[in-house]
Amino acid sequence: MVPAWSEAFATEARNGLAREGPFGRLDRDEVFAGADGAGVVVAVVDSGVDADHPGVRGRVVRRLRVDADRDDAVVVEDPNATDLVGHGTACAGIIAGIAPASELVSIRVLGADNRGKGRAVAAAVEWAIDQGVGVVNLSLSSRSEAMFSVFHDLADR
Repeated sequence: MVPAWSEAFATEARNGLAREGPFGRLDRDEVFAGADGAGVVVAVVDSGVDADHPGVRGRVVRRLRVDADRDDAVVVEDPNATDLVGHGTACAGIIAGIAPASELVSIRVLGADNRGKGRAVAAAVEWAIDQGVGVVNLSLSSRSEAMFSVFHDLADR
């Protein structure tokens, strides 16, 4: 027996959702013209990345975490860091599927409760910018009005 929320994703229901878009069916080569992410470094700022997961194995080149206290946030190497929640690994898997030759940098900013501090996210993004990382994935949000301008400035950078 499966939970009620999963019924919409059952095979019978999924088949009824299949639609062909205005361009017909596009394959990967048509969409990406052979690009595979080679030479691109992507920072996954999230709950960490499980570097041993089959979807990302061999692509995680660095693992870091942000230590944040009341006044400061510092990015530190953490070669043993893993994903505390699973969300960062899911994001990394999507990235690896789209850009299989890209390199991934995991920057853990969220704790086991899937929560973090805005200044930790800002420190992670600033670190990535300073390191010349080409793409920063942020699949998270903030309600902090105090961090609003900081995040906008980082996005502009």
